[in-house]
Amino acid sequence: MSESQDWKQKYEKLALLLKSKEQTLVAYQKAIQQSNLLMKEVMDKLSIELKMAHQIHRILLPVDLPVIANCEFSFKFRAADKEGTGKDFYEVFPHSASKSFSIIMSSCASHSLSALLFSARLKMMSRASRLDQWMPNEFISRLIEETNWDISDLSTEGIKASHPLHQKVALFYALVNQKTYEMSYCLLGNITALVQYAETGEVEKLKTSAPSLEKEQKTALKTNVVSLNGRDRLILCSPGVLQCQAPGGDTYSLSSLKQSLQNETTSSVHQVRNRIVYELESFAQGQPSESDQSVLVMEIKNHILKLAKN
Repeated sequence: MSESQDWKQKYEKLALLLKSKEQTLVAYQKAIQQSNLLMKEVMDKLSIELKMAHQIHRILLPVDLPVIANCEFSFKFRAADKEGTGKDFYEVFPHSASKSFSIIMSSCASHSLSALLFSARLKMMSRASRLDQWMPNEFISRLIEETNWDISDLSTEGIKASHPLHQKVALFYALVNQKTYEMSYCLLGNITALVQYAETGEVEKLKTSAPSLEKEQKTALKTNVVSLNGRDRLILCSPGVLQCQAPGGDTYSLSSLKQSLQNETTSSVHQVRNRIVYELESFAQGQPSESDQSVLVMEIKNHILKLAKN
């Protein structure tokens, strides 16, 4: 075989190989384009669902709280500046069958988990003839059962995240007896619950019953009781309040919150709430918040008549 024929065969082989590579490259490019289109479709869908979940969450938050005899309420909700943790919910609901009312505040890791918790609570209320007969620990235990608490690790088609997806819920639930003004409560997780006593101005942090709910709750819950008097206050702050960050990375402290309350002993509940919100804004100095911030202040009015226990 001549040298020219040898080079011709080599050239033809290389040309065929190049053509095959080009065809493979075209196939890869087509697959990438299809994957990009599919990814865009998924991302658009997730974006729409996220916006819908956010809108539903905002709709579920109460615009106003019910009028409760001998009590005054003030509340403020500030949504996170960017998508993060801590989807807050709070509510006050009276019990028509007895002189009592309940207060609930929750903070969830996602909009969907917050909506799930809210829907479970609605189911419980629709089924129970006397919700006020449940102590707070019983209410939360039933709420966990109704929610079927089982948040699994993130796993899709065999691809697992390097760290499990833990969805936590902080929850405060209280039942206030308007005959004795005893408040029975159960507190799970890092919701800040404080009572300020009018007689001394002292601020007491309420006891935590258990850590945040996470996956299947196994902890035995306990109901605690505190006695309230005229002009005493209950202050509830979602985790985002003490997670508020300054530009340097420092977080708003519990001692600062307590000092703020002690400086407002003669102020109205609305002024107290505004003071807390103002201090958070001043402390953050424009630093975006990754968590919702909710503040609820309740004050027992000055003139109350406590009835003897049966």
